[in-house]
Amino acid sequence: MKHLFTYGTLMNSKVWNSIVAKDYKSKPFTLYNFSRKKLIGKEYPGILREEGHQVKGLLYLDIELDDLIRLDEYEGEEFERITMKVDDYSIDTYLFVGNTELISSEEWLPYENSHR
Repeated sequence: MKHLFTYGTLMNSKVWNSIVAKDYKSKPFTLYNFSRKKLIGKEYPGILREEGHQVKGLLYLDIELDDLIRLDEYEGEEFERITMKVDDYSIDTYLFVGNTELISSEEWLPYENSHR
């Protein structure tokens, strides 16, 4: 089982619960050396490695493989799930790997984009 860091629409409990089959514990978490950016023409963000920046989100704990597969399908080909070691955790998160021309310089803020 893996821990999954969410930073955009997956932080919305309605979206999360519409995808996964089980209930998972979560806790606030900050991912350092990444930035969260608006994607042009999209309602969801992407994160990119960017030294000195941070992204606040939710860390879901002990996600089962079946639900990770569902989440991979939801995220699609524009995102790649990567695993990294952060503090005491080995976590997964989704990096935007789609068309880089869609990445704006503007920060995506969860409270402004909670409708998806």
